[in-house]
This record gives sequence, structure tokens and C-alpha cells, in this order.
Amino acid sequence: MSSPAYPRWFSGWLVACGAMVLIMILVGGITRLTESGLSMVTWSPVTGWIPPVSHSAWQDAFSAYKATPEYQHINRGMSLSEFQGIYWWEFIHRVLGRLTGLVVAVPILFLWIKRLVPSSHLKRLVMFPLLVALQGYMGWYMVKSGLVDRTDVSPYRLMMHLSLALLLLGLIVREWASLRGPRGTSKIPVILLALYIPTVALGALVAGLNGGMVYNTFPLMNGHLIPPEVVAAPFFFEDPAAVQWLHRVLAFVFLAATLFYGIREKRWVLLCLVVWQMTLGAITVLGQVPLWAASWHQFNAALILVTLVLWLYQRPEGAAQTSPSAH
Repeated sequence: MSSPAYPRWFSGWLVACGAMVLIMILVGGITRLTESGLSMVTWSPVTGWIPPVSHSAWQDAFSAYKATPEYQHINRGMSLSEFQGIYWWEFIHRVLGRLTGLVVAVPILFLWIKRLVPSSHLKRLVMFPLLVALQGYMGWYMVKSGLVDRTDVSPYRLMMHLSLALLLLGLIVREWASLRGPRGTSKIPVILLALYIPTVALGALVAGLNGGMVYNTFPLMNGHLIPPEVVAAPFFFEDPAAVQWLHRVLAFVFLAATLFYGIREKRWVLLCLVVWQMTLGAITVLGQVPLWAASWHQFNAALILVTLVLWLYQRPEGAAQTSPSAH
């Protein structure tokens, strides 16, 4: 069966979508690390493109923020200029999300109207804007959890927010890689992905629990191979130390598996990314979550996912490559 034909811009559009999601993940990490996520207390998907443009509008936004537990218990006395500093990060993050939705959805609508791709293939593409919409809703659902009776967002909702972004990124990369032909035959990337996905999810949970602020030693945790919280914590996944320990364990297992398979298969880019990821994780813990290291740690995690998905679709050397013809 011959491969379906695609517009010439199809591959480039997928690259643009993936780049937008990567930027979103980076800015989202900075937004969280600067504690900017609760600065906007309303969700206006349609009218939220315009920031406050007058002094009175800024005062209104600041007054709304003053009603939140975060301001009352942590940031009381914050100046308007300090509020604007955190507001801009959240605003940029939300606008980037809406722009990503347009970049993803409009070309798919065009493909559907012009019938440029088979309907079976279009069904896969429709998942992209649906995931962007779900991601946006999950972002607001996460923010809502920090506006009533707590000073931060729910770590579980934060974990889902990041996981959905990575799922969207993985599906986009898979779509781009599949243009070169069917999936590869190697099971190694599947094994590594099975180890990697829970490691990343737990990393998001660590971030949500501010787990990087406890046990700031590496590789042992204040001299412990297994800290006492692992056994004593009444709710394991709500204890920052216990979750940080499990995240470390899975990270070391993933590192060992990557070293074994990566050296054997000569996957040097993946090896460099994973070693650098472990280094960034150590710097983040030792430095009590410096902004540059922690944000790069999250961004690099997304790059590792991209590399693993590309490996999943790489054909063996000498295998026939089937690429779709262009209009």
C-alpha cells in the first residue's frame, strides 16, 4: 500500500508544533519556580490576550491577588512592581498556550476542509488540539487549587499538567517520525520509556511538594541510603523527602539502563542528555533549587523524551525507508 501524500509544509508544521510545546514547558517551569502561577486569579480563554494596560487595571489585578492565601500568608506587603514581575511570567505562559493552540488547530482545520490527508490519519491529528485544550483546562484546574485554602497548587494537578504537555510533545514527535516509515523493530526505547515516564512524573510531584528544598545532599540523603521518611511517612506520595527518594532511585535505574543500552547502541546524544540531566538534578538539590538549573532540568527532561521517541521510530541501518510523497 502506498503512503498517503501530504502537503509540503506538513513536516515543518509538526516541527513548529513541537517547538511551541518545548517553549511552553520551559516557560511553565520558570513560571512555577518564580512562584508566579497564582498571580492571575481568573481564567479568560477568549479575552485573556490583553494584559493590564493602565495603572487602574494593574491595581485591580493586584487587588484580586491580595485576596489569595498566597499573598496573605507569604507575599503580604509585596509592592505593585513586584506583583507585576510575577504576573508577566504567568501571562506569557498563558498567551503561549493560546498561541500553541492556534498553531496546532488552524492547520488541522485547513487539512480537514481541503481533504489533504486521509480521514484515518486526520483522526490522529485531531488529538493534538484536544490535548492542547485539555492542557489549558488542567492548567486552570491546577491554579484553582491554590486560590482558596492553600498557598500553592495541588502537586497532583501540577504533575498532570506537565504530564499532558509531555504526552502532547511525544505524540507530535511520533507523528513527525512516522513520516519516515513505520515504527522501528528495536524494543530498547520501549524499555527506556517505561522507566523514564514514571521518573518524570515523580519529578513533577517533587516540584509540586517543594521536595527540592529537603535533603540537599547528593548522592546520599544526609548520609542515608534510605531516609527515615520513606518508612515513617503516613502518606508516602505527600511526603517531600519520600517522593524525592523514589525519584532519585528511578533516576539512577534509568541512568544505569541508558548507560548500558546507550553505549551498546552508540546513542551518544541520548547518553549526553541523560548524564547532563543527572548533573542538573544534583545541582538543583545541592543548590536548593536555583532557577537556572531547575528550569533547565525540566526542559532537558523534554529533550530526552524527544530523543527516545525518535529512537523508537528509527529504522535499522540498511532497511528500506518509505517517505510520503508531497503534493
